[in-house]
Amino acid sequence: MEAGAAAIPHLCSKMAAEDRALRLKGYEVDRFGGYELTRNDPAVTSMLQDFFEAPARAGQPTAFFRLS
Repeated sequence: MEAGAAAIPHLCSKMAAEDRALRLKGYEVDRFGGYELTRNDPAVTSMLQDFFEAPARAGQPTAFFRLS
């Protein structure tokens, strides 16, 4: 967390509850932080591409979209 930033407990609790509900329905949940997605950095693009393409490389079925 950035210096001076504060967690908002009720929002964190809501997100955790939503994650649990999805997992109970059989979904896998992977979350990204807003900061890591808003940086204009080639490393972010590379990280996202790897995240979405890794299951296919491992022979696992995916329901992900392709990054362009």
